[in-house]
Amino acid sequence: MKKIIDAVFSKPITFIAVLSVIINVCIEVLSRDSLSSFLSYITQSPITFLCNTAIIMLTLSVSLLFKRRIFIISAITILWVALGIANKFMLVSGNTPLTIFHIANFGSAIKLSSIYMTIFEIVLLFLAIIAAILLGCFLWKKMPKAYRNMKKALFSIVTLFAICSFIGFNASATAPDFSDLSSAYEKYGFAYCFSYSVLNMGIAQPQEYSPEAVEEIVEKINIEDTVPEIRPNIIFVQLESFFDVKTLKNIELKTDPVPNFTKLKEDFPSGYLTVSSIGGGTSNTEFEVMSGISLSNFGIGEYPYLTYLSENTCETVMRNLSEYGYTSTAIHSYTGTFYQRHEVFKKLGFDRFVSEEFMNIKERNPLTWAKDSQFLPYIKESLTSTEGPDLIYAITVQAHGKYIAEECENPFIINSNIDKIIENQMNYYIDQINEVDMFIADLVEEYSEYDEPTVIVFFGDHLPALEIKDEYLENGDIYKTEYVIWSNFELEAEDKDVEADMLSARVTSLLGMTNGTINKLNTYYGEDEDFKFMSNMLAYDILYGKNYANAQKYEPTNMEMGLGMTELTHYYFEDRDLYVKGTNFTPNSKITIDRDVKNDTEFIDENTLVLRNFITFSTSRISVAQVASDNTVLARANILLCEAQNPIKDIIADLN
Repeated sequence: MKKIIDAVFSKPITFIAVLSVIINVCIEVLSRDSLSSFLSYITQSPITFLCNTAIIMLTLSVSLLFKRRIFIISAITILWVALGIANKFMLVSGNTPLTIFHIANFGSAIKLSSIYMTIFEIVLLFLAIIAAILLGCFLWKKMPKAYRNMKKALFSIVTLFAICSFIGFNASATAPDFSDLSSAYEKYGFAYCFSYSVLNMGIAQPQEYSPEAVEEIVEKINIEDTVPEIRPNIIFVQLESFFDVKTLKNIELKTDPVPNFTKLKEDFPSGYLTVSSIGGGTSNTEFEVMSGISLSNFGIGEYPYLTYLSENTCETVMRNLSEYGYTSTAIHSYTGTFYQRHEVFKKLGFDRFVSEEFMNIKERNPLTWAKDSQFLPYIKESLTSTEGPDLIYAITVQAHGKYIAEECENPFIINSNIDKIIENQMNYYIDQINEVDMFIADLVEEYSEYDEPTVIVFFGDHLPALEIKDEYLENGDIYKTEYVIWSNFELEAEDKDVEADMLSARVTSLLGMTNGTINKLNTYYGEDEDFKFMSNMLAYDILYGKNYANAQKYEPTNMEMGLGMTELTHYYFEDRDLYVKGTNFTPNSKITIDRDVKNDTEFIDENTLVLRNFITFSTSRISVAQVASDNTVLARANILLCEAQNPIKDIIADLN
């Protein structure tokens, strides 16, 4: 320890340089699974390795500005190691590397920890955090202070920054490609890519950006809106981690686990759907489908729900169809606060949002995810509760990971060349999508004879996190799922492969609804050789620029939570238990006393809640709140006045 302290004080730059190399080696070995893979990387891309080392060294050089140098060095080292471990966890659990946006969504990620981590792992994580805090306190109090030369420190930091910029410029060949995030992290290294995600958010201004450039595009797409012959109900069903497993070449199945989806592909317009992620990133697929804007325009690994849409609105298929008289409803069988959907969906233009808190989910899979069959009554109620046409966006969760590794009793896979644990997980996953396929059949059957024209768009949001590689797939691309457009009336269209940001335009153009700036561009120029340029230009102008396109500026909608307000009718006492009666109660309904949420509320049924051992000495205001798992109140019911009790008589009776 004395030698280390002497090195930190006498030759701090040398010590920081050596430590940076060690940290970088540890992170890259972790992310690449093996030492041989790391050695291959370092021999083929030595400049890239130096770039990543320089970035880590730059962060460590901040310690030169402080007298408690050892404490700062230790804190930054622990931070880098923690990021490396978190990156490894992300790769294992979701096949996607860590970005700054995963950390920004840390609160939501905590909700999934019980699914992706064992109790032992969670306890170990918290013990590691406590140990790191204790170590920090020890170093802060016990380590000696260093002499601080501010001029030398600033010179060192500026020099390192210049070196990072120069090496990084050459290592990335000035145009880093982040279209495949996992490949980018392998090619450019963790420190470089993670730092890039921190520094590059939003949409960068195109070099050619000007009023004239935008006006030229607007004039090109200024095509008169078409008048639709019919206005059918449109139901987007975004199926969690769903794809046709028959396209996997490294497994042999005893039978088709998705026969209904297979039949729909044969009889109705369908094709491959290119999405921006694998194993996760559901909200990004939502954003692309709803907005028509590609994630490739944004920073690497960015979640617009957490950045742009936290404060702003944008054009979406919901906004465009509202001009044709549509009521839009989002249905999601998970907590409404995940990815801040309860706020974001207002900015996207939804009129109603039915989250898990407003659903009585009666069937769940072994991982406690709601089964997709639970959507049927809520889709039906959404359609029957309005007079005009409806747009419904249903987001399912049944096939969500982490997948169970225990051996199945009746497996679909009869032969494979994959690891036994992965095969078991794959069998569990296939069991789940087999049930999802039954839900697809039930939904189609229910609306085949429906008295209103209806279109249902089924599609997978991404492939599952099951170590699937390009070479294992018939299409050779892990970023492709599939979609099919079913209708209960004749809808002429050829099969066509599309990207996620083009899907809503694909559907609305078939129905003759082409309004909206982005929608027009996607509809008429989606296959133009200049489409990417025009799309990037308009996306920047409308979302971040001067809005030369004069696209409509939207206000957040006054979105209703649920499909009908929870209503209290009366209350009564049995002994000292308070019973509240009403309508539309769910397991997430909580009695509130003077706006104080009572989390020990018991859900009896859709009409009854009870609060045990409740005593009030003054008149109280009773209500019911729909409460998310993070205690966010999503909606409140009407208020009833509860008269004060005189519990003394009851207490004396109990004593007697």
